[in-house]
Amino acid sequence: MATRGVRNSNPGNIRKSKDQWEGAVGDDGSFVIFDSPESGVRALAKNLQSYGRQGYDSIEKIINRWAPPNENDTAAYIQSVSSATGIPPTQSIDLTDPDVLASLSEAIGYHETGTRYDPEVYKTGVSRALGGISPKTPPVSANVFDALTEGLKSKPTVALGENLPSVTGLNVEGTEPDAPNESFGETFYKATGETLDQREDRSTWFGFGGAAEAEVKNSLVGVAIRAGQTEDSLDVVGDVFNPTRWNNHKWSRDELDQIRNAGVLPQYYGVITGGSPQNLTELINLALENQKLDTEKYKAGTGALLAAGVVGAGVDPLSYVPLAGQVGKGGKLINKMFTVAAQGGALAGTSELLRTSVAGGQAHVAEAIMGGALFAGGMTAIADGIGRVLGKSAASNEFAAPAIRLEARETARNVDGQDLSRLPIMEGEQVFSHQGVNYAEVPGEPGSVRLEDGSILIGENPLNPRTRQVFDEVIEPERAAAGVNLGGLTEIGLKLLRSENPEVRGLAADLVRSPTGMQSGASGKIGTTASDVFERLRAVDHRFYNDIDDAVTNALKDPYFQTSFWRDNSALREDVYKRASLAIEDSSGQLKSQLTPGEVKVYDLLKNQFDAKREMMENPAMFGRVDAQSIFPGSRFKGTYVPNVYSSQMKQLYIQELGGREQLQEAIKQSWLTSYASRPEVKARVDEMLAEQLQDSQQSAGKASGQASSRRAEVNAASDQMKLDDAATRASDKVAELNDVLTNAEKRVADREKKLQNSKDRLASHEAKLKELEEQLAAKPSSKTIPVKIEARKQMIETQQSHVRMNTERLDYMNGQAAKVRDRITKATAESEAAAAAAKGPRPVVEGQSTTAGETAAGATPQAAPEVTMAMVEKYANDKAYGISHSDDFERSSVMEDNISGLVGLENNKFLEARNLFDNDMEITLPNGKPFSVNSLREWDMDKIVPAYNRRVNGDIAIMAGTGKTTKEMKDAVETLMNRAGDNGKLKGEVAVLRDTLKVLTGRARRDGADDAAFATAMRTLTDLSFFAKNAYMGVQNLTEIGGMLARGNVRALLHGVPMFRDLAFRNKKVGGSEIKDLHNVIFGKELDDSIRPSKQDVIDRLRAYSDLGRASSAALGGAKYYTGELAVRSPLTKVLNTTTNYLLDAGRQGFLSDIVEHSLTGSKRKFDERWLKTAGISDDQWKGIKSLIRENVTRGEDGKYTIRDKKAFSQDPRAMDLWRMGDTIADETLLRPHKLSNMDAKAYGPLAKTVLQFKNFVIKSINGRTMRTFYNATKNNRAMDAALSTVMSMGLAGLYYMAQAHVKAYAMQDGRDKEYLKQALNPTMIGYAALSRSSHIGGPLGVANLLGGIAGIQDTKLLRSSILPRSPTEKPERAITYGASKSDPVMNVVGNFLEQVPAFGYAANVGASAYNLAGYLKADTRVDERDYMTGMYNTFRELVPNDPITQKLLLGTFEEQGIHIKD
Repeated sequence: MATRGVRNSNPGNIRKSKDQWEGAVGDDGSFVIFDSPESGVRALAKNLQSYGRQGYDSIEKIINRWAPPNENDTAAYIQSVSSATGIPPTQSIDLTDPDVLASLSEAIGYHETGTRYDPEVYKTGVSRALGGISPKTPPVSANVFDALTEGLKSKPTVALGENLPSVTGLNVEGTEPDAPNESFGETFYKATGETLDQREDRSTWFGFGGAAEAEVKNSLVGVAIRAGQTEDSLDVVGDVFNPTRWNNHKWSRDELDQIRNAGVLPQYYGVITGGSPQNLTELINLALENQKLDTEKYKAGTGALLAAGVVGAGVDPLSYVPLAGQVGKGGKLINKMFTVAAQGGALAGTSELLRTSVAGGQAHVAEAIMGGALFAGGMTAIADGIGRVLGKSAASNEFAAPAIRLEARETARNVDGQDLSRLPIMEGEQVFSHQGVNYAEVPGEPGSVRLEDGSILIGENPLNPRTRQVFDEVIEPERAAAGVNLGGLTEIGLKLLRSENPEVRGLAADLVRSPTGMQSGASGKIGTTASDVFERLRAVDHRFYNDIDDAVTNALKDPYFQTSFWRDNSALREDVYKRASLAIEDSSGQLKSQLTPGEVKVYDLLKNQFDAKREMMENPAMFGRVDAQSIFPGSRFKGTYVPNVYSSQMKQLYIQELGGREQLQEAIKQSWLTSYASRPEVKARVDEMLAEQLQDSQQSAGKASGQASSRRAEVNAASDQMKLDDAATRASDKVAELNDVLTNAEKRVADREKKLQNSKDRLASHEAKLKELEEQLAAKPSSKTIPVKIEARKQMIETQQSHVRMNTERLDYMNGQAAKVRDRITKATAESEAAAAAAKGPRPVVEGQSTTAGETAAGATPQAAPEVTMAMVEKYANDKAYGISHSDDFERSSVMEDNISGLVGLENNKFLEARNLFDNDMEITLPNGKPFSVNSLREWDMDKIVPAYNRRVNGDIAIMAGTGKTTKEMKDAVETLMNRAGDNGKLKGEVAVLRDTLKVLTGRARRDGADDAAFATAMRTLTDLSFFAKNAYMGVQNLTEIGGMLARGNVRALLHGVPMFRDLAFRNKKVGGSEIKDLHNVIFGKELDDSIRPSKQDVIDRLRAYSDLGRASSAALGGAKYYTGELAVRSPLTKVLNTTTNYLLDAGRQGFLSDIVEHSLTGSKRKFDERWLKTAGISDDQWKGIKSLIRENVTRGEDGKYTIRDKKAFSQDPRAMDLWRMGDTIADETLLRPHKLSNMDAKAYGPLAKTVLQFKNFVIKSINGRTMRTFYNATKNNRAMDAALSTVMSMGLAGLYYMAQAHVKAYAMQDGRDKEYLKQALNPTMIGYAALSRSSHIGGPLGVANLLGGIAGIQDTKLLRSSILPRSPTEKPERAITYGASKSDPVMNVVGNFLEQVPAFGYAANVGASAYNLAGYLKADTRVDERDYMTGMYNTFRELVPNDPITQKLLLGTFEEQGIHIKD
């Protein structure tokens, strides 16, 4: 089937627009349809002519505009057109030449449509395009027609058949043909006086003399001197410097004709028009001379122009202004030079504008700035050098390296060759990163950096990422965009990043993001922050908790556990965890073989979790920050690690049973020593560690001197042997390192050989095409385009010959380097073998013993090298056992510490402290005859241990991955800032927020657990109950938040939870819906999860530890809190709330993943343009990296669908973190997420404030997170259309939800009252206000007003609250305040309204009111009283049960059966 361009007769695929194209007959919705291919070619050629007039005069420039890189593979397009036309991409072309225009149109049309028309089609179309558009002409007169038909009307001079020429021979004479058209080379020679080869051979410094002469003579000083040499010198000088606008003379027509006819170009008129007519001749001559000087000047090469600019700056008085102010100042030369250079460049640009107003010509401000900067900086260097010489000091030439690189780059540019100044980053080098740009240091040039492509930026270059990092972090980090200051309720991100203190912002930029975004419009740091990693790890852990919970549940279905019906479920879960954990710790694999299939699943999940955390600690750079260092302390338990947490209850039990802590210590020690004696792997592990400790202690002690004791001699002998071992190890490591270097060198040689072969292949191809062109020219010598193509092809051949020569030289050099490395390997191998032989050499006899050969102290008696003795092992075991038996360091309360004072001990991580190296499962028999192993003291409840481990470890990973600093380093930086704050209360408050941020990151509580522990538990009990009763509509209300997702068109992803519909929706996508969902789960995890909750005993223990309550009171309050919490969590309505939140966030991110994967694989139109990438804080390099990550990791199946080969490896690639950040931005625009670290309150409020703010946090956070962010997206990121669509959709959804909610609420009301309620609720004005105030994007401010209005008693605002049950309109007559204000209706109304707005307090009040009404009902004497109390009991009890319509309707029916007042 023909392509669209062919069907539309539109070879250039010109899109429809307001332009009225000749021959256009319509469009197909996107592209113009023409009546013929000739009309389509004409339109294409017209476009190309327009490009030419705008300066797009080469194939590279034309195609970059015709097919921009954001939508096309522009590089391939340029290469295709260049190959088809034979014109180099960067060569300037004449778009008025019909042949060139036709050839270019044909090449573009073929690339667009894959079809070539007959050459006459292009010729006709181009001819019509070059004909132009002329205005209508007057009617053609008759005599014109007579003239045109004169030859037809006249009688022929020769009659038919008469006077025919006779043939007298074979000589045929014809008319002389027209002279052939000039070739491009001939035309060029006539115009310039040079051949193309001569022009090509020019040096970059060609024409320096003429350019310098022009710079001097056309400078302000030079023009003044030349004007002063005229006859009326003073008058002419005054005329030249007099601006035209200040000239009162009105030039006559004759005078203006004299100026025009003299050949003065318009840009030089200013030399003349500011003067007087008496000096007109002199001024014209001066203008012509200026014009001629500039013409000659711009024939010079680039280097000559730049050098001449420096000369010109030297005769410019303004160049010396900054120099005078800086030359005498102290400071580093490089800084001084660039300071003066910046000022000199600015003044030179100003001077250039002034010069052209005097001398005429075009103002080349950029060149002037460069020349002025070089001159000013160079003069500063000279002045500083003179000062150093006079001061007898020497300094290195700091400009040598930049100068050499400048020369190398200029040479490469002129010969179109390789830039040899580039130094790419090599494997193994330390790499740094800032704002998504990776860089390495330049040896010998402090401050200079090398980028990944090898380019070098000096320290003073504003694009230098290290310079930018210093500026961003220390000098003036960017501030957050302004938001609404909500006091302590202001978000952490906004509070810190909006700070006026740059140090606070500098630290915060690596930690959090502002909900309002930054002043630039971006979301914050263009890179990973600690909060990004924190949120990602938390979500992935949530997914793990779900998976492990399901796995344990399935494992308990095994008959082994089903028959243990006498044990409770928690004990059985611990059994599963214990068996799986012991199997992980067993490196032999025997215990794993004894697990049930269900337990193997638990084993796999736990092991993978601990291994994954270890890998993250070892390589935090996987999250995108290349300078992040390992925080893993090293372990001999890799692959067999399970956190060891000891039970305080079990310890107390054994202490009582054995008679004391010392006896427990001895039992632990004996169990460990038994494992040491019976298991070789344990013995090897312990001995290795003890030997290392001994070596370290001996190295620190140094050599002994004089007569050493026998013990000291032993230590020295061991130390000597260790040195020999170290020497052997270092020599071996050196060989390994050199082998790695050789591998890299050989890889570079192979790469260079490939490049050389490619250059040779391209050279051969060009030579073959040149031969074809020469044959074509021989067959068609009159062609105009073939000579141009031949000339272009010759230039290509010269370029490729240069590349072949350069690659050959580089290959020879690299082979030489590789040979040197091989020589070094040979030498290092010999040294390594010698060192190994020395380490294994014979032991000299010392006092009848043998010891490893080595030096001994002078005069010392040689002693035997010590072995690890049993005494050393016993001491080690005894010390470790003491830590368990005599302290709580490894109990749950210590390892899982939640509370710290300030930041003291913030960096402590008991999970990472060195474990003992014995096995804990070795049983011994206690004195009382019972078996004992250290495992008897351990806790196995992984539902508690793993979350605590994750919280603590995640913090250290996140801080290093986001900041490049350890937790201790960040703590020290924050504490230093707090100490410097002094009496600055505002700064101290901001630093306190930084402290809280670090606490949250490391899993600590922001408030002391002892503060109001009992009161806080009571308040949380009430909030649990009110949440249970008031959350019926919240899950459905989430649907009003998806305006942003609908605006982006991600509707398909809403089906991700229904496999059949999901696969159907993604059937036309390259990657199926199931694959996208799996990839999403690996990267993004699960947003909200409540599967891991504290047990009843946990709550009680916490109360006993942090409050003064007794055992019974703690049990009662703790039990109440546990059961109300379970009630709130297990409520079906809560499940709906959490499920809809996760579902919608997953849908938004999965839709985004599908779009980006599809774009990466097919090049389809992307939905995420530069504006959106700016919002997300994604750089161009990061965006390219994301697409490369996807393309590199997919594989295509037999069904044509793509899958990710290794999802774990994919998720651990640093580029996946950028992908996560994009998805997180999508999630932020889908739903507001107050639970994120950056969105938490800046102040950690107590339980009372939290209770009052229940159900209000979302509305408050939406002010900055939604309203202000939407405004800034529209104004700073040019996303006004996105913001408008999202806002309109959110208003529409809010209005629809409000109307549906009103009808559902009315369903549960008494007959008759429901209609009154609906009449009030569905008033059009009320619906409109609801759409505004409940809109997720703009409703925040109005939502806060509704809260206050509800307390003030405005009934309409209560209609909008889903947590307030509907009531029919009632009117109370106004009465006098008779019994004091406290009992008056106005005061009591405010109290009642406040209780409605604070659900927890309202719940408590209604519990009391229900009890009161029940007591009254039971004591009522009359039927009327009973009904009154029953009605009151209904009105209060309905506030205690869920507010869903079904429960409320059932309750109403039940009470109506008992008898209540219908109208009350």
